[in-house]
Amino acid sequence: MIELHDVKGTRSFGCFKNFKSCKSTLQLLKDKGELRESRNTVTVCSFKNNVLQRAYNVRFLRDKWRPLPPIA
Repeated sequence: MIELHDVKGTRSFGCFKNFKSCKSTLQLLKDKGELRESRNTVTVCSFKNNVLQRAYNVRFLRDKWRPLPPIA
């Protein structure tokens, strides 16, 4: 399961089975302009058996949602 948040972590956009299933929601948020202040970026939290496995940011670049490199 994955959960989508804004970059600040103050707003949840929902839970989804996998990243592919949330792309329509991401596109809708982008089209409505709700992601403009964060430059079309959201935080994705991936869970397995209710345990956080990974958290990363994705940004809409060149017509595709792409993961951002981790901050060192």
